[in-house]
Amino acid sequence: MLIIRILFLTILYFLSANPAFAVYSYSRSVKVDHTQVTGGSDLTQFPILVCGNGSSPCNASISGLNQSGGGAHVQNSSGYDIVFGTDSACQNLLTWEMENYVASTGEFEAWVTNTSTALSHSADTTFYMCYGNSSISSFQSTASSVWDSNFIGVWHLSSLTADSTSNANNFTNHSATTTTGQIDGGANFSSGSSQYISTTSSLVPTATKYTLSGWAKRATGGSSVTWGQDPAGNSENRLEIEVWTDGNVYIEAEANDTTYSYFSSAGASWHYYVLVYDGTQTGNARINGYLDGTVQTMTIQTPPADISVTGGNFYFGRDVSNATYSNGILDEVRLSNTPRSAGWIGTEYNNQNAPSTFYTMGAETALSHQNLIQGVSQVSGVSLLN
Repeated sequence: MLIIRILFLTILYFLSANPAFAVYSYSRSVKVDHTQVTGGSDLTQFPILVCGNGSSPCNASISGLNQSGGGAHVQNSSGYDIVFGTDSACQNLLTWEMENYVASTGEFEAWVTNTSTALSHSADTTFYMCYGNSSISSFQSTASSVWDSNFIGVWHLSSLTADSTSNANNFTNHSATTTTGQIDGGANFSSGSSQYISTTSSLVPTATKYTLSGWAKRATGGSSVTWGQDPAGNSENRLEIEVWTDGNVYIEAEANDTTYSYFSSAGASWHYYVLVYDGTQTGNARINGYLDGTVQTMTIQTPPADISVTGGNFYFGRDVSNATYSNGILDEVRLSNTPRSAGWIGTEYNNQNAPSTFYTMGAETALSHQNLIQGVSQVSGVSLLN
């Protein structure tokens, strides 16, 4: 019996030293408040922002997530051993993208998605964040898997040009700089005369349903922020949001510059703007604009016609047709080939505007490796450790 015990403990030792069988030292629950999920329906593959130890709104203090300094429980300097799972030991992993991690402070901004279970509007959803695993040396998820197949592009703009989706619709930077955004870093167009970011081709597919969104902050004293597809001249079709100096937000889904819509702006501070175009609808129902998660009453020049895409580059910070440049900050731009629902848009705003209200982060729990080994060691009711 002694020989069996020694052999079994030797096997357990080698298993625990193998990253494939390694366990995490700490975990925290993340419980989403279902009342923050708007629209009365569950949301499938919804990306949840989980963040802390940074600037507002990601300024919740969460201990143990630094990798260096006092109280550090994260082992990898890139935060690779911070993972998300459906269970408290994170043996069943979710998908996530780590937008940013700072080892010295524990600042992190992550986007987490459950691809198999919808985010519930009727009951709180709980998942877990685990960390503290010295055997981890590589990223444990696939960032692009966070974003569903309807996303054409997701640009966090902390790196200015990178698209997080599998489409890899990366941009070219023309002198824009990074600054503090709504979430981590954003694109700063401070000159108002020459800075912008662009593609060399159209991103809008030959479909008739789109959602374009982003956080924008106009500079005070008269300025504008613009993003979307904007061909040179007015001979082609546009899909664009313009937060203008006249106090209006222009939501442009137009054919040959003949139609546009607008609503009153909320001023020169951070706000979340969304354009939803659905060519399967008729009349004014084809186009909707949202401010901070709420659909707006708009002034519409004429009911928008179908958009038949014929080309045009995508720009952040530049309005080619009107020969103007932005003066402000842009962050978290997303483009989809589907009309996102009012519930989806409202939930996005709730999550990104106040993450610590959207969910409750549980206390740090130390995971017991000894208990795990003892549980594994029970064979037919006989303990091999006794």
